[in-house]
Amino acid sequence: MNKICIIGLGWLGLPLAHSLVNKGYEVSGSIRDESKLDVIKSKTINIFLLNIRNGDIEYSIPDLNIFDTYIINIPPNYRDKENYSDNISSLLNDISFDKKIIFISSTSVYTGNNGEIDDETMPVADSLRAKQILNTEKLITKYKKFSIIRFGGLIGMGRNPANFFNSSKAINQAGQFVNMIHLDDCIGVISLILEKLDSDNYNYTINACMPQRRTKKEFYSIANKLLSKSVPNFSDERDYLQKKINPKYLIENLKYNFEFKDPIDALKFGTYS
Repeated sequence: MNKICIIGLGWLGLPLAHSLVNKGYEVSGSIRDESKLDVIKSKTINIFLLNIRNGDIEYSIPDLNIFDTYIINIPPNYRDKENYSDNISSLLNDISFDKKIIFISSTSVYTGNNGEIDDETMPVADSLRAKQILNTEKLITKYKKFSIIRFGGLIGMGRNPANFFNSSKAINQAGQFVNMIHLDDCIGVISLILEKLDSDNYNYTINACMPQRRTKKEFYSIANKLLSKSVPNFSDERDYLQKKINPKYLIENLKYNFEFKDPIDALKFGTYS
C-alpha cells in the first residue's frame, strides 16, 4: 500500500487526507501546533508534529523517511517568507531522492508575467514570495518522481476571498482576471496526480485554476453579496498586468474535468460568514 505523508494538514491538507483515506491510501500528516492535536485527532490519519523555522526542522516521529509519497503543502509564512526555500530544503534533506514528491505551488510565481500563461510559460517572479516559491520548485525537480501543481487562489468550504478585503475601500484593477480554484478541484487534481505518480507517468509542472475567466469586478461583486456586504467601489486604471492562466495541460493531456469551471459558480457553492 502506498504510504502517503501530507506535510501541512491545514485548510486543504486535512480534507485531502480524509479523501485519500476513503480511496484506500494509508495517510499520515503533520501539524505545527500541538494544541490542535486533540481538535483534529483521527482514527484513520496518523498525525504528528512538524515545525520548520530559520532552516531548522523538528518532528515528533523517529524517522521522516518512512513514507512512499510526500505531498508538501506548506505555503510561505509571511513572518518568515525570506527563509521559505531554506525551510523546505531542510525538510527535503530528510527525504531520500527515490521518494515521490508532490509540491503544492502557486500561480503567484507568475507575478511579473503578462498575457496568456500556459504550463510552458517561463515564470517571471518579481516578488520575494514568488522568488522563494520558484526556488523551492527547483529543489523539487531533483527528485526522480515529482509533480509541481501551481494552484490559483483557493476558494470553497467557508473561504470567501471577499473576507480578505476592506469593502469600504476601492478594489483596484477591476478589469483584471481572477485565477481561482475550488477546494474540491484541488483534491481532485492531487488525486489524479497521485495516480500518475503510481504509474510510469510523472514529473509534471502544471497550472491548476478554473478555465472560465471572470474579472475582479464580476467576482468580488458576487463575493461581497454572499457575505451580505455592500458591493465595493472599483477602480479600473489600465496600467496593470493582465494574467490569463490556462490549465491547458491538465485539461487536454491529463483529461481532468473540473467540477467548478466558473469562479462565480464556485463562490455560490458554499456557506460563508
